[in-house]
Amino acid sequence: MNYKKFTTTILLFLCLTIAVFAQNKEQFTQIEKRAEEIQAFLPAKAQGVGQPITNREKWDALKTSFDVPAIIKNAENIMKSPIPETPESLYMDYYETGNRNNYQNVRGRKYGRINSLILGECFENKERFLPAIEEAIRAVCADPSWVLPAHDSSARIYKGEVTYIDLASSDTSWQLATADYWLQNKLSPETRKLIRDNVERRTFAPYEKSIQGEKNGSRDNWWITTTNNWNAVCHAGVVGAAIALIDDPARRAFYIAAAEKNKEYFLNGFTKDGYCSEGIGYWNYGFGHYVYMGETVLQATDGKVNFFSSPIIRDVALFGVHMQIAPGVYAAYADCSPYAKPDSTIMKYMNHRLSLGLPDYQETQFIGRGGTALSLFGTMGFPNTATSRDIGELKTGSALRHDFADAGILIAWAMNNDPKRLSFSIKAGHNNEHHNHNDVGSYIVSLGGGTPLVDPGGEVYTSRTFSGKRYDSNVINSFGHDVPRINGTLQQTGSKAKGIILEKSFTDTEDKFAIDLSSAYSVKGLKELTRTIFFNRTDNGANGEKHAGGELLVLDHIALEDAGTFETALITFSNVVKITAADQAESLELLIGNNAEEAVLVTVSLRNEVNPMFLKYEQTEIDENLSGSKVKPKRLAFSNVAPSKKADVVTVITPASAALIEKYFPTEKTEEKKK
Repeated sequence: MNYKKFTTTILLFLCLTIAVFAQNKEQFTQIEKRAEEIQAFLPAKAQGVGQPITNREKWDALKTSFDVPAIIKNAENIMKSPIPETPESLYMDYYETGNRNNYQNVRGRKYGRINSLILGECFENKERFLPAIEEAIRAVCADPSWVLPAHDSSARIYKGEVTYIDLASSDTSWQLATADYWLQNKLSPETRKLIRDNVERRTFAPYEKSIQGEKNGSRDNWWITTTNNWNAVCHAGVVGAAIALIDDPARRAFYIAAAEKNKEYFLNGFTKDGYCSEGIGYWNYGFGHYVYMGETVLQATDGKVNFFSSPIIRDVALFGVHMQIAPGVYAAYADCSPYAKPDSTIMKYMNHRLSLGLPDYQETQFIGRGGTALSLFGTMGFPNTATSRDIGELKTGSALRHDFADAGILIAWAMNNDPKRLSFSIKAGHNNEHHNHNDVGSYIVSLGGGTPLVDPGGEVYTSRTFSGKRYDSNVINSFGHDVPRINGTLQQTGSKAKGIILEKSFTDTEDKFAIDLSSAYSVKGLKELTRTIFFNRTDNGANGEKHAGGELLVLDHIALEDAGTFETALITFSNVVKITAADQAESLELLIGNNAEEAVLVTVSLRNEVNPMFLKYEQTEIDENLSGSKVKPKRLAFSNVAPSKKADVVTVITPASAALIEKYFPTEKTEEKKK
């Protein structure tokens, strides 16, 4: 044994351990000091969001904002139904099959019934739902784990070997704490003690240990300092539960101070211009919980502690609307449904809270628009209506585009934001983002309120999704995105695989956006790989043609040391009509769209310096289960027939002409003419 090397390693480990311990100690001291300040702002006893059931004036006033008969009917139906069972075999099913939904769907019905029954009781106030509420709470507290199997490594939490807080358990803690605050002495002393004992053991104790630098075991609540949605969601649940359940003001203040300190990690997960690499769906979820937490803390401290004061918050709040490609159409990257939109409740609240000046979100009523099985803190977390705060004037900087310069994302709008004209988004980015897809250089095209060319979004989560086999998925790797494939090689993963923006120039009539994609490919002899998009908002095409509705020209330039193959692709959920008869040609034409309004004509050609080359066309169905669509996406691939060292692939996208629409989307009048 090399004792000198061994001793050096041990000393290095000890030094690192001491440094980490010292850092944790310093942060803990800062949190304790801040907690002393916050304690002075807190009421003597715990007060959660919403109102106790005894405040009938408030609950009766809320009846005009909710479909109370539907809520009570739903509670009646739930009361008559048996509590769904979540036996050990169902929990363990995940480890055997990799299927997350088998357990999570049953768990959702079991845990969600508490919320529905409580809402029914609070609106009706006849005590007839109370026995069912207490029975449901006992059933939830009897479960060995509130953590989802997908977050419970080797079922160690379920077996009682370690403690850990996840998205689901923190949410459950806040729901039960809110239930206790609303119903108070309407619940039996035994049930209230059961809630406190379980939230203490499953949430409060492990959280405090983590903040103090102690180890809880498996994964040790890593999310406290992570930069993705887990930070905001779990902190919201933990802090919301503490505010509603912990009577000791000093201890309550500790949770607020800890969240205030660690929320900065979450905010650091956004680029400086507010871009969320997790996509709109996770922005709704992560930032949405951050907003719930922020409002809860404002209420608890009488406005003295403000989580919305960070300079980046305004840009983060505007992320959703800045991702709009066309009216009602949003760019959906990463693990996101292609149909995801900003949550309207979050947007209305932030519009008034920060005076964002968004005309589409001026409505002053925040709550009461959901279904009959709402989360408790989500239902009453906001004030019922906005204050008289002026919503201000939105300053976008441009009526033609939004450029996320730090993230490398361009959203380019049609002239006058006309949905009947082309608009698009393109992504540079890198392949080590949160909920990453290997998609450097991918783009989305909108026309007529639809997206004939898409990013297909994320897959239905299984045990594969967040494992070493993640990129086996053909909607997560670059096969499922409209990016090149060089010598049969897909994009690689990692932050080094990034789109370097070579040029961008913007005018009222044309936008140009050029990206170097070469670092995204581990291909021997790859000398150059660039993608340049020319977006013409007028009806004049790049080659002098007239295209009513605008033109998008995508130029892929490839240079190799040795002759090889290269391919570009389009991704669509829409119908595809191959206009060019041959499978191989110098130029191939496709009509893509589900109806006349959103149909685009795509022309793809290949040139070797000045000489045209033959392309071959292949259409493949991507056989993956998607989270946002039951329709399988199609991959439309165009590749060179003869190997070459250098080539330009030119893809021209325009709205389909009236003649093509009449031919392939005939109207009733056209059918009459044929007769």
